[in-house]
Amino acid sequence: MKKLYFLFLIALLCTNAFAQRKGYWDQKVDYTMVIDIKEKSYQYDGKMKLLYTNNSGQELKKVYFHLYFNAFQPGSMMDYRLANIADPDPRMTSNIGTKEKPVYQSRIATLKPDQIGYQKIKSLTQDGAGTTYKVDGTILEVTLAKAIQPNSSTTFDMIWEAQVPEQIRRSGRNSKEGVELSMTQWYPKMAQFDEFGWHLDEYVAREFIAPFGNFDVTINIDKDYVIGGSGALQNPDQVKGYVKNAKVQSTKGKASWRFKAENIHDFAWAADKQFLVNHARSKGGVDVYLVYKPGAKTTESWTRAMEYTTAFFDFCGSKFGAYPWSTYTVVQGGDGGMEYGTTTLVTGERSLESLVGVIYHEAAHSWYQHLFGINETVDEWFDEGFTSYIEELAFQHLFKKNQSYA
Repeated sequence: MKKLYFLFLIALLCTNAFAQRKGYWDQKVDYTMVIDIKEKSYQYDGKMKLLYTNNSGQELKKVYFHLYFNAFQPGSMMDYRLANIADPDPRMTSNIGTKEKPVYQSRIATLKPDQIGYQKIKSLTQDGAGTTYKVDGTILEVTLAKAIQPNSSTTFDMIWEAQVPEQIRRSGRNSKEGVELSMTQWYPKMAQFDEFGWHLDEYVAREFIAPFGNFDVTINIDKDYVIGGSGALQNPDQVKGYVKNAKVQSTKGKASWRFKAENIHDFAWAADKQFLVNHARSKGGVDVYLVYKPGAKTTESWTRAMEYTTAFFDFCGSKFGAYPWSTYTVVQGGDGGMEYGTTTLVTGERSLESLVGVIYHEAAHSWYQHLFGINETVDEWFDEGFTSYIEELAFQHLFKKNQSYA
């Protein structure tokens, strides 16, 4: 009885918290991007068309974008924070002292010009008219050519160039496991504007919040690469890895990968020439892709993890409501595990138990962070709390009952 009462209380709280309030509104973004990768220099050119819909009921004279890669530069706020807090993330620091008396130095502080990350805006127009803008760390402030009126839309056209930083935190090139490109927080992303105003937190390797919208992303990259990412791949028969005997189409040695995703608030991808793609469909119809580098430390665990991953989506669908997208992709990359729209990047050299655990946790975010868009900067307890509950419930039900993993 106590358990039923507790579950009823939780359901009631969720209903009250997420029922749309009178006057509730969301901004909307629709991204169309074309990305040209320069593999040898780890740089890329980007073109973006962004349809921004202002549902706020307020006139907007400015908008803001996040330029997350700018954090990976000496002197950035993330660099400063690492050098001045008592417990810096060991993944982002180096011990220049001794084991007995460690002295930690930010790894960002030692990056050379060809190792840093950056996103440089080359041009930005609004409905064809020029805008003025300035960059402050990881924030791009844009003074509009014309104010965006309530309940109206405007179109931004942006051209930018970027450099992928050394792998330090989540994003970057050449991870410890040898994944060449972990592309998260990689594009100029429209900042969140809601009833509390603009959310303009500098990037210091914490969580994110952003408006929901649709993504149409084309990535032009050397034909030998395989990509795993958000959304549904539109041309699997024209690229490497997804279709047996695919006729890879390339222009001057480049293949074009096109992904589409609807109603998500972030788009991530990773690429490597050695990636292998496994695909299966859950009983509920979710297409699950596991994308990883085969080897002695990965192949067995990633192969066996597929049955547990598809079962997870069916289990959660029966307990928490159907997964609302058609695909979910788990990609080896990054430096741990982090959730993004319809995908996650996780480190891959794990035991089966560890791999299934991290997949369950990151995929479980789909029922909270990627449905509700929770601001984890202030309400991390909500998203991580429920996500951890789902992870453990599914793990005990689907994995622990089968002791053959040992």
